[in-house]
Amino acid sequence: MFRFLRSAIPIAATMLFLAVQAKAATVSYYTTGSFSAGSNAGVVTPGSTATTAFVDVSNPSAPAGRLTFTFAGSAATPITKTLNSAGTVNVNAGGFGNFTVSDVSTANLDDFAGVQFTVNFFQTSPGSSTGSLVGQVTGTLEVVTGAGDNPQSTLRINFNPITVQAVPDGYFYTVDAQVVIGGDGTSTQLNGSIAAPLPGVAVGGIWLLGGLGSVGGLNALRRRFGLLAAA
Repeated sequence: MFRFLRSAIPIAATMLFLAVQAKAATVSYYTTGSFSAGSNAGVVTPGSTATTAFVDVSNPSAPAGRLTFTFAGSAATPITKTLNSAGTVNVNAGGFGNFTVSDVSTANLDDFAGVQFTVNFFQTSPGSSTGSLVGQVTGTLEVVTGAGDNPQSTLRINFNPITVQAVPDGYFYTVDAQVVIGGDGTSTQLNGSIAAPLPGVAVGGIWLLGGLGSVGGLNALRRRFGLLAAA
């Protein structure tokens, strides 16, 4: 058995190493978004422009207020990220878009609670140069009541699920599970990460290493490859 381990482990490790080295690449994308009133129909009014989505407080008993999401990139000018050797890249500095609130006060903050927000991911490379919709994630707005040293209440978006996978290329787009939106006039970034799918050779390496974790796995591999010599 130990002779088999000595030969199988380097093979599996090499498969994983080669797969990791092969994943250094670039991916190009852009985002759009939209708001829906959710349970607050009649209280808020969603809208959009060519580069933004927004939702306005329309409650006559509260001051006006607006929450805006500014898209990241476009079909004409997508954002390009270089994946590291492990096939991933962190998307920071608002790489998926930015939220801004204006004329929002405690008096109208509660009117945003229950509003839903959806961010759409379009991938231009690999894939169509004009961009194909690869998926979307949706979150719900809630009010976080201030207390103690932070008395100012804020808005928070909770996303669930947080990851979509592009088809057929298989890239994974992940957003932060929670985004706390800052105060009036503050820009808040929507960040996350992008990961490339593991190629078949890596899956084989993981399967091989995983199989080595049990006597049953060892015996199966020995039978599969005719390695029937006594340990």
